[in-house]
Amino acid sequence: MRSYGKEYIIEFLIREFLMIAVFRMLDLLLFYVFPESVPIPMLCGAAYLIFAGRKLFLCRGLVQ
Repeated sequence: MRSYGKEYIIEFLIREFLMIAVFRMLDLLLFYVFPESVPIPMLCGAAYLIFAGRKLFLCRGLVQ
């Protein structure tokens, strides 16, 4: 009977690495990319620039 210890450990490490990579990517998207993309549509309208500035200040102050 053959032992598959080495193959098991390699497969386990690969799966662990992939799980860590997936959750790190989700954290990067949820907490960096999405909050940084919010001010772009807010600042497009020149008529509401003061309102957008206040809203941006409040949102960034609450997040940090």
